Amino acid sequence: MQIQTYQLRLVADATVPRFKRLVCSLVDVSLSDVFHHGVHPHSHTTGLGHDAWGTADAMIERLNDQGAFVPGLQPHHVGYNIVRPTTATRHSWRQTQPTVLLDRLFETVRDGVYFVDDLSYVQLREIAIARLQEMWCHGVARKLVGEMGRDFAGIRAFLKSVEPNIKLTGYDSLDQYDLGDVLRVDHFLTEDRLLLLHGLELQNFRIPEALSRLTDRDGRLRLASRIDGCCIEWRSRPDNKEATLKYKCLVDHDRVRWQPDIGVANAPRQQAREIAQDLGNGTGQYCFETSLGEMDRALDDPRLRLRFPWLRYGAAHVEWTPSAKLRHSAVPCYMVPKPLDADRTNECLQNTLREFGWKTSGRKEQLVRRIAQLLAEEYQRTESELDEFFGSRRFVKLKAGHLGWQRFPVLHDHTLNPSLLAMYCLRHMRGNVILEASHHNTSVTLTDLAEALLHRRVKLDGAFVEVL
Repeated sequence: MQIQTYQLRLVADATVPRFKRLVCSLVDVSLSDVFHHGVHPHSHTTGLGHDAWGTADAMIERLNDQGAFVPGLQPHHVGYNIVRPTTATRHSWRQTQPTVLLDRLFETVRDGVYFVDDLSYVQLREIAIARLQEMWCHGVARKLVGEMGRDFAGIRAFLKSVEPNIKLTGYDSLDQYDLGDVLRVDHFLTEDRLLLLHGLELQNFRIPEALSRLTDRDGRLRLASRIDGCCIEWRSRPDNKEATLKYKCLVDHDRVRWQPDIGVANAPRQQAREIAQDLGNGTGQYCFETSLGEMDRALDDPRLRLRFPWLRYGAAHVEWTPSAKLRHSAVPCYMVPKPLDADRTNECLQNTLREFGWKTSGRKEQLVRRIAQLLAEEYQRTESELDEFFGSRRFVKLKAGHLGWQRFPVLHDHTLNPSLLAMYCLRHMRGNVILEASHHNTSVTLTDLAEALLHRRVKLDGAFVEVL
């Protein structure tokens, strides 16, 4: 896998060799360079028109630090802060090919900053004068004259003081004379501002050591001592834009800890198992470890993409934490269906009594009372079967279950199954939360409990999950 970063170096200026200019190029770096030595992984962080990693701001902050300026020039205000390049607008993107923000920053430094060491203001002034003498002509003299006075009268007075016989009627008349012959550089020696402005291409200076705050010994861009982690994305096809699975990889020396974010879907879970089987030495565990070399070889697979989403050189960033969610359907959820109640028709109640050979005549309240007595008897008859099932298990009641709920696997064929289960749960729940056979509430008789259940004065809502 190829990773590239910027390599910075200084070359002599074409006009003043003592001054140096910045030159940068892209070079290949290894994973070890990135993680162990903090070399900036530019090719895997760059974004068009923006810099989410704070790389540009970190560079500008260091280049604008007090110690980066040339000490002998600062008192004379030769040197000023570098400004962050503006981000391209959508309109400009349509007009031209957008450029990377760091590229624009390096162009700004290359075209706007001289790097020089051990330079005094007097020496700088002498260099500016020498450059003006080399370039001296009418055009150069015309520019300096144009800034000598606030208006034409001031310019005319200055030229008259040098050449009394010169005749001027307006700005256009300045070009009727060869000011390169009329004037000499010596006429401007009291105007240091003009000497530096027109004698030097740039007026912004830094010491060469300022670059060492941005680079390693080989001149490669480096803004941190080390990088501790990355993100690796897996795509089902190399050209897919969306990742099926993401890993947070933590690097400690030569060891890499892979932690997947698998969510609840089946596809990333299956892929995580396959990757763990392949890279995790056959353990099959979702989280595994490899060496840095093994990680490098794994990234040769075009379906794996290296990213640095939490790399920040500025303010602290809330890191992404890998997660895995438990599917509701994976947890057995038990619910008791709606039990028999007194709102049923007389015919329905009579059919229930008839099925168990009970008397079916009488008013509705008599039928309901009779059903309550039937439930009490059936409860006593089936209690041993219920105790056998619940005696070896404990359940916790939740406020709600999920759509994949199921019945308790007991009393399958009993007509009164919902009512009997509701009665058992109500009698054996501790604090209305824990269901266990060892807890037995006998404060209410079975007949009264059944009757309260029929009239819905008590109810059993929610769902139960087994405590493992």
